[in-house]
Amino acid sequence: PEGQEVVVKLSRRYNVNAHRLSSEVNLAPKLYYSCQVRGGYTMCIMEYVKGETAFTALAFQPDELLPRSVYQDIKKVIDILHKANLVFGDLRLPNIILWESGAMLVDFDWCGRDGVARYPVDLNVYAQGEWAEGMERYGLMKMEHDVEMLQKLEAICK
Repeated sequence: PEGQEVVVKLSRRYNVNAHRLSSEVNLAPKLYYSCQVRGGYTMCIMEYVKGETAFTALAFQPDELLPRSVYQDIKKVIDILHKANLVFGDLRLPNIILWESGAMLVDFDWCGRDGVARYPVDLNVYAQGEWAEGMERYGLMKMEHDVEMLQKLEAICK
């Protein structure tokens, strides 16, 4: 859209369908356009959302908790993805944007079909306690991993 700030993302792996499903309920930035480009990349042009990541919000106020509405918004979008047999996969605080209307997901790079898609081979397995049980390099992605990551999010919301 003319005069609007946008984000342009290039990714070797991107689940455009998951992004669209999430943006239809305002729980991801609006996806304006996507296409395959040279080198095997997907290019996505999406809405720029003014806000901060949940990670940044807590980094500057480590003793604070996130609002309960953050958990509720993210649970809603994960439920939508799960109904479509999709696993988000990377449900960490840097991929949750806090903005004026609540919370939304960004970064649909890992998102894929339950029990079919695989985690990246370069998954940081040394991040103690960051991942759900069973998440491993090139391991099968499962909805139960998203559920456990949601529980971790709920624990830091008031």
